[in-house]
Amino acid sequence: MKPKSQFATALTLLMDESKLCERKQWAEILGVTEAAISQWLNDKTLPSPEFLRMILNTIKRNANRVPKRIIEEFDHVAGKPAAEVTPFAHRVGQSVRTYIVEPLLDDFLQILKSLAPEIQERLLLQFTEACFQEAGVLEGVESYAPVVPAKAVKKHSGSMVQTAHQR
Repeated sequence: MKPKSQFATALTLLMDESKLCERKQWAEILGVTEAAISQWLNDKTLPSPEFLRMILNTIKRNANRVPKRIIEEFDHVAGKPAAEVTPFAHRVGQSVRTYIVEPLLDDFLQILKSLAPEIQERLLLQFTEACFQEAGVLEGVESYAPVVPAKAVKKHSGSMVQTAHQR
């Protein structure tokens, strides 16, 4: 019998060894069968990123009742290259962590596209700045004006919008 992958082992720790819920309770919480959970934990199938997010959210909301090492072990495995931790790397992509985040990005973009262009631009500039700060790109910089190419200047409500280069 082939040994479990690191991912299935870490997921088993989260779902079974955490003692937070029995499998029957997990099945009810997630709206799946116990057999589906068993398949996930034995590398037969891969849970959707939405189910993984639900499991992680449940665990993290109850973190005071779950041994810290269990959460840390899953986080460690989730950050490794998918090819090292799961036989489903072709479906997971770069890592389990990116697999879990991907639907959030898709949902975000769908919502963003539904907003007025002015709101899209304002939010994108704010998020760009936040991303630069998170990545440490702006360390030591007191203020930041997102750089917009000069050719991005466009007519808006009858007046010209200034780019960062023109300010």
